[in-house]
Amino acid sequence: MQKGLSVDINGDGEQTRDFIYVKDVAGALQSAVTKIPHDIPWSVLNIGTGVPTSILKLRREMVRFFPDADKAPVFLPTLSGDIRHSTACISASAEELELSPRYSLQNGLAELFEY
Repeated sequence: MQKGLSVDINGDGEQTRDFIYVKDVAGALQSAVTKIPHDIPWSVLNIGTGVPTSILKLRREMVRFFPDADKAPVFLPTLSGDIRHSTACISASAEELELSPRYSLQNGLAELFEY
């Protein structure tokens, strides 16, 4: 997009993913190291936002940072084995690590592109 090129999207773009900003992941890792007792054998905690975001919505959000590059996406065939929807259930990490994501998709992208 930054170079004015169109974006390739595999499938129809309505598939969803749980996008989380790297600083929220780092905070979760830090909390895991400091808050989970070391005598617990293991625990599975999903780190995410719990918010599904379509690939098309992600593209629309990114256009805000490159308004002159709003070319129609190129839709390619769906990738073999691609799942339709993926969203993290974050209830256990919210409870055990006392976490909730601090960055929305928009705020995370803004910080990324500012960097």
